[in-house]
Amino acid sequence: MAYRKNYTAEDRAAFAEADAALADAAHRVLADPAELERLVTQMLTIRSPRILRYSLRNQAMLINQARERGTTLTDLDTARGWSQRGRSVLEDERERPYRLTIPKGTETVDGDAADHDGQDHDDTDGGEGKETRSRFRTRTYYDYAQTEGLDDTMPGFRPSAVDEPEAVLRDSLADQLARFGYTVVFDDVDTVEVNDDAEPPVIAVPAADAVVGMARALGSILSRPPKERPRQRPAERASADDAAWITDKPVGTRRVRLDLRDYGTAIAWAIPRPDSGTVVYKVTGRRLFGTWTVHSEDAANHDTITSATVRYGDYSGADFYNYGQAPSLPTVNGIELLGSCGAITPDRVAQLDRYRVRPRRSDDGGRSSYEVPEKTADRTAAVVRALLADFYARDDLDQLHQARARHEAPRHRATAARTADHLKRRISELTEELGSAVDQAARYGAIADTPDQD
Repeated sequence: MAYRKNYTAEDRAAFAEADAALADAAHRVLADPAELERLVTQMLTIRSPRILRYSLRNQAMLINQARERGTTLTDLDTARGWSQRGRSVLEDERERPYRLTIPKGTETVDGDAADHDGQDHDDTDGGEGKETRSRFRTRTYYDYAQTEGLDDTMPGFRPSAVDEPEAVLRDSLADQLARFGYTVVFDDVDTVEVNDDAEPPVIAVPAADAVVGMARALGSILSRPPKERPRQRPAERASADDAAWITDKPVGTRRVRLDLRDYGTAIAWAIPRPDSGTVVYKVTGRRLFGTWTVHSEDAANHDTITSATVRYGDYSGADFYNYGQAPSLPTVNGIELLGSCGAITPDRVAQLDRYRVRPRRSDDGGRSSYEVPEKTADRTAAVVRALLADFYARDDLDQLHQARARHEAPRHRATAARTADHLKRRISELTEELGSAVDQAARYGAIADTPDQD
């Protein structure tokens, strides 16, 4: 069941009722040591680092939903997240998302009214008998099996997986307990022992069964009434552009948010290609999708970067393609684009307009191109400006420039070698012509100097 725009009050009530049922079912799991052990056993069969790092409550909600469906979880993301990973949610799966809770701001409540509502609140003192606590809302996610591939060159296209799920789950549970203020010790004890009177509070966990023990300890804390539950520090939130859980990213890949000004924002994977000294930007956003390549211009003839070139498509594997044949050409407003723009210095980025970025559209055969509508050209210019702003802000520009110079050098060397060979031939020809001219001059001189024969 997914939220839709313009849903009715009855829809909202149904969603709220379903969410409350999910929260109550998760609470029952957290309060039952046997169910928690079963939960941990099932979690250890999952290799997704994102799922393994969810809160214990969200893991209980997730596993309950998977059990009801009889499905096995692989990797989870939002519909938009999958789109940014080159995948799309299958049409018949759109109404079957998994629902989890995420924080959404804070609220101030009366201290006596902070009753249990199934969430893990981060409570702080709001003054005058008030408490400030995190608010939560549900969000929809889809498993990898609910998606289909659109672009297998995107980072995250394949399911993210770790080699040692137990280690990831153990670290996640330890972090959640630490944020409640507990020190966890692994000892030769028969069962979990929670000592709230120690300073700081201590949890002793059987060393032989550390993960299950920590889950049981955390479940016992989360199951307490809010007034008896210690406050939990907020988790350190990774940047929304980090995507640290995705494991098939090329080395150095970042996910960046592009500010397109009048056209909102877009997400790009910035993928450095050291072999060619390029940065490939795989972009997804409103009415745009595809790849642009940025690199230092004429790098082999400059010690440092002076200007940049932007090419439409993925040019990390070659410097030249037949017209319209570059891989992953970008599409803007439904139009597949061709072209490039170069000699763009940092001070000229902000002034780039539709005339400077020169997007073109190909005909059916790709043998010629035509101008695109102004709105498409303007949106494309916004993308190019944002890409260059990110490119020029990189801290590895010097390395990319040198890599680009090394990539260009063989071509320049071949050109210089051809020029040298041509000049050698010309020198040989000129030397021969010079010798011939000298001989002729000598012959003519001899004739001119011959005395008259009277």
